[in-house]
Amino acid sequence: MYRIIFGPICLLWSGIALADCDMENWARDAADAWENSGVVEETLCYIELLNAMDLETAQEYGRQYDEELERRGHPVAAYKIGIHLPSVQPRFGLSGPLFGVLHGEGALFEDNGEVPVQGQALNLEPDFLLRVGSERIHEATTIEEAAQHIEAVCAFIELPVFLNNREQVEPGVGLSAHFMQATSAGGRYGVVGDCLNTADDPNIVESLRTMRVVGTDHTGTEQSFKDQQTDELHLLVTALMAADFLERRGQSLQPGDLISVGALAGNPRRAPDAAGAGGQDPEWSNLHADSPAKHVTYYIGDRILTVTANFR
Repeated sequence: MYRIIFGPICLLWSGIALADCDMENWARDAADAWENSGVVEETLCYIELLNAMDLETAQEYGRQYDEELERRGHPVAAYKIGIHLPSVQPRFGLSGPLFGVLHGEGALFEDNGEVPVQGQALNLEPDFLLRVGSERIHEATTIEEAAQHIEAVCAFIELPVFLNNREQVEPGVGLSAHFMQATSAGGRYGVVGDCLNTADDPNIVESLRTMRVVGTDHTGTEQSFKDQQTDELHLLVTALMAADFLERRGQSLQPGDLISVGALAGNPRRAPDAAGAGGQDPEWSNLHADSPAKHVTYYIGDRILTVTANFR
């Protein structure tokens, strides 16, 4: 994972000279990187420009990037919300959540699908999908009302890519949240597992509030991502957020649309060793073509949903 930076960057000490870049070329450069499974070559230059903007302006450049990908023939596969908790947003220098889109016919894989790494810096995020049942979700103002217009929820592993040039993102510098927003919150791939029809659970709002999420690696070792829904906001709030973002774009959610609620937790930590030291578990980060399968299990009321991602 990358450290997130908030404000303007001083790059003189890094030994990296800023290349010329212009936000007028952002959509083109980012879309080129996406299509070629590459990176935005002038990452640091664009970070400096994006960090000088407010979040709303960075979201506008995210919209331009999304429109460029659609113009090139990569349709919307799913929408996504990132960093939706108000208590967490200040850590990233944000004044609100991120909004993004997963593009292309090949964005979503079925359960047990093989995701192509192709040298990309994929992040692995245990996530969750909401499937819209009615466009009347735009009339909802509470999570209880939103639940009436979500027809299903699905186990989901998201694999975002932020298109950053890793040769320029040195320790102590890192990505900025505004750069993440301008890359449509890193939308790239996802694996969809089991789904639960919300009509089958009359207590779906409470069941999602107390959902437990556990990851399992190829050795059978379990990692807890979320023991209980203790966040100050319910996951269903992301449906309200997605509806609001699309309304600002002059668009609307339609039946069958998918919404990624965002990472339920960061990469898990290894258990402390005898000296009390822990660390990020390499089994759940630094993905490559030979990475073993990852499994995530969701305990929702009396139902169990699972999803497995493989890599090539």
